[in-house]
Amino acid sequence: MDFGKKLSKLRELRNLTKQELAREFNISRQLVSSLESGNSRPNSDMLVAIANRFNVSIDWLLGRSEDATYSICTEDKNEITIMTFPEKLTDDERAFTSDFVSLLLKQRRAKSKTK
Repeated sequence: MDFGKKLSKLRELRNLTKQELAREFNISRQLVSSLESGNSRPNSDMLVAIANRFNVSIDWLLGRSEDATYSICTEDKNEITIMTFPEKLTDDERAFTSDFVSLLLKQRRAKSKTK
């Protein structure tokens, strides 16, 4: 998977729009689209910011590491959840797992609010 596809997948896993991601990095939505489509490449500062934001390695983002193990970090008011995905899962399986765990956490928070 190339950089653009990885960025797109990470953005989608965080339920961010291109506009929201652009605001976070102080860039245009058009640049986000261009990065995701592979028409542009990030500069070194942006690459570091993306890796930090999504808790992945720069080597993985650039395709220098085949190790697909990475973490997804979700922050809530009083809770930080980190999910590490084993290398044996495909990208689609990791995305599904992340979405499923996020759903479970949302359901748990909703139940605790009604108590």
